[in-house]
Amino acid sequence: MPRIPTYQESQISGVGLGGRPMSGLDPKQMASMGEAGAGIARTGQALTQLALNFSDMEVQRQKDTAVIEHATITSDFSTELTKRVSDLRETDSANTKKYLDPDYGGTSQPDTHFNQVDKAFNEIVNDPKWKHSNRYAQQMWNQYIGQVKGSVAREAIQFEANQRVEARQIGLMEARKSDIIAVGSDPTKLDAMIAKWETLYNTLDDPKTKEIEGYRGVVDNKFLARMRDARGDFTIAAYETMITNSPGAAYKSLQQLQKNPARMEQLGLDPNEFNKLFRAAKNTYEAGNVLQ
Repeated sequence: MPRIPTYQESQISGVGLGGRPMSGLDPKQMASMGEAGAGIARTGQALTQLALNFSDMEVQRQKDTAVIEHATITSDFSTELTKRVSDLRETDSANTKKYLDPDYGGTSQPDTHFNQVDKAFNEIVNDPKWKHSNRYAQQMWNQYIGQVKGSVAREAIQFEANQRVEARQIGLMEARKSDIIAVGSDPTKLDAMIAKWETLYNTLDDPKTKEIEGYRGVVDNKFLARMRDARGDFTIAAYETMITNSPGAAYKSLQQLQKNPARMEQLGLDPNEFNKLFRAAKNTYEAGNVLQ
């Protein structure tokens, strides 16, 4: 086995590479090396700053790109969404009677307007064509979609509320037409019919809350005014039938009514309407007497 040579400390002390004794650096050499190191450090700092500048410029470029991209994409998205929602509203408006069901609407059934709009919204949002070039554009898109989704949901809820009002108003108008025909067929039902609709009117428009028209969103203000006019429609229908069948009785009744403004108000007749009925009754009655 070969032997590993051993050395005394005195033998290797002060020995450098090549077996020559090592000597220290003089002050000039040390100063020169210090200047070289400082120069390298300054160069490194300059390169670092340059890299930071390039990074800032790239971030700004991406942000500028995101703004332009966002404006284009959201415009196209809004156009497509508006068209889909408009089509859904048109389809829904073709059948308002379903809103007479108090439980219909919202998420109660798959075919409600709210659910249809929500489905359409998700389909459009998830379309792959809405691609984003960078994370800034994606962030802007996510924020935009969150805002639009809330707005679309609120509009869908309001649309259903309006449809519910429309359905109830249509139902009431159909009932009113039927009752006008009924009074025209039997004028003796006049007072009972007026009382019926007066009760309904007071239910829909609570006189204790003058600042709030309508009752629980059932009807709107303009419809309430038309509801109030139902009294006059019933009265006109009743008297037109009386003028045709019994002009003398109609003429006498209107003569008495002319002396009773409170009763005329109760029947919902304004002066013009009364005068038309009065002239018609008088002319028909007098014409019948001449023929006799």
